[in-house]
Amino acid sequence: MPDPYEILIEYKQNLAKTLMSNPHNKGERMLEILCCPSFHVETSIEVIQQSEGTTLRLTSLNKSLWWNRHMEETIETFTESCLVSEWRAKRFWKKVESVNPLKLTDDYEPDVLDGIGLTIRYQAENHTNQHESHSPSRIHPDGILLKSTLDLGRWVLKTRDSRNRIKEIRSYL
Repeated sequence: MPDPYEILIEYKQNLAKTLMSNPHNKGERMLEILCCPSFHVETSIEVIQQSEGTTLRLTSLNKSLWWNRHMEETIETFTESCLVSEWRAKRFWKKVESVNPLKLTDDYEPDVLDGIGLTIRYQAENHTNQHESHSPSRIHPDGILLKSTLDLGRWVLKTRDSRNRIKEIRSYL
């Protein structure tokens, strides 16, 4: 019988390959949150600041990788990308900086699977921090990052699928 931790590690590696971007040379700043909700589809939300402006990109699956990992069905991704207005971007990055994301560390209990697992990656200039969290409260630094990113997504994303993913993930806060 396979080790449950090995199954979880393999799932997380497959999910990161499928949904997370390559962080190098993305822009001046980048925040990416990979969301693994217990009862909804996995989703990655990435906010990138470059010289030409800030972009929010949501990438999600059409079916849960966790619940369909033993099935031979094809799982597809969809992506929506939107430019963020300058004043919304400034407010967002100010909120992100308030929690000092380069200093955050893992806040994850591997025995807990219900709720929402998060992989949070932040990159500013030549510094990168990636850590894991599980079901943070709205006042926890990871919860502030997630809520701020979801709020930004609510304002800029247009498709029904993207807006539904935002609502689903928001229900875990």
